[in-house]
Amino acid sequence: MKKSLIALSILGAFVPAAQAQNVTLYGVMDGTVANVKAGSFSNTVLISGGHSTSRLGLRATEDLGGGLRAAFNLESGLAIDTGVQGGASGATGANSTGGSQVFSRGSNVELSGPFGTIQLGKISTHANTHIATYSPAAGNYNAISFRGAVTGLTGWRDNSMRYASPVTNGFQLTALYTFGNTAATSTGSESTTAANKKYGQGTEIGLNYSAGPLAAGIYSAKVFTTASATAKEDSQGLGVSYNFGFARVGASFTKYDPDTTASNDKRKGYSAAAAIPLSSALTLSGFYGNVTREGTTDLKTNYTSVGVDYALSKRTTAQAFFIKAKNNEGIGDATAATTVIAAGFAGLGAGNGNPLPTIATGQDPTALGVGIRHTW
Repeated sequence: MKKSLIALSILGAFVPAAQAQNVTLYGVMDGTVANVKAGSFSNTVLISGGHSTSRLGLRATEDLGGGLRAAFNLESGLAIDTGVQGGASGATGANSTGGSQVFSRGSNVELSGPFGTIQLGKISTHANTHIATYSPAAGNYNAISFRGAVTGLTGWRDNSMRYASPVTNGFQLTALYTFGNTAATSTGSESTTAANKKYGQGTEIGLNYSAGPLAAGIYSAKVFTTASATAKEDSQGLGVSYNFGFARVGASFTKYDPDTTASNDKRKGYSAAAAIPLSSALTLSGFYGNVTREGTTDLKTNYTSVGVDYALSKRTTAQAFFIKAKNNEGIGDATAATTVIAAGFAGLGAGNGNPLPTIATGQDPTALGVGIRHTW
């Protein structure tokens, strides 16, 4: 809490002086009332981030001349139902302190020019953006929920460097490297040595194409998760979307392998989505995802959502949505089914403990929500 108060004080003192230096304060405030059910269980809660994760950020750019530009970005997650700021550290357990970070959604500095863009700091992973990019009208209640269930390599990677090439004929190459910078135990009691220095190191690479109505992309990522660097988490994905004018459609495939005998948690996920503008203000969206998980008990979960967004202005949107997770197999191990819904509600645990149901055999959880989102 002290960290959050200090950060807000710093922001408040900094903004007036920074305005003349092209610094922008931005944010998203998203509040939702949702009812969740499973079997006879029913609970209605107020949550932050039913559609878009609430956040507060600072960004700035400076023209250095000669085609060069410097920039920075600081972004903090925010639970508006409780006022809690920040979030968990790291994108995986391999480079996470297990604590709380004020700028949980990124903190980086960059230099760009004719050569492309180089970023240093805490940076979004390829898996973090992949499914949302190729899922039209992606929101926390649909594509983001599915993403959390299908791969463990989402989030923002600490101690990283990212390169993005210039766009050439619609193609752009991106690469991310994570430095270890992490003690080989979660408690930090083991010092970094030659034997364990690879712990937490990771590499990612992606290639995207965008021209006219067509967009497509592919990525591959891995991070070492043991001190001896003999095991690693890895994830791959590909996606495509096309704008027909009357509707934008998209599809993606993602797979994830923690490469550890203990967890045995390999997953594969397919998704298809569509966004249909019914008027200049009203958009209807639909999403379907299928997650197959290999574990102690195999699990297959079908995930379906439908949502309506109504633009009250350029910055304010009202939304309503319905989501359902249907478990076809292995319901005795219901963790992933719960994750499918829980991952879609940013700040849920911070404000309301755990209002989601414990899913019993044969139960298919659902959630119905309405909310409002304001951006600036």
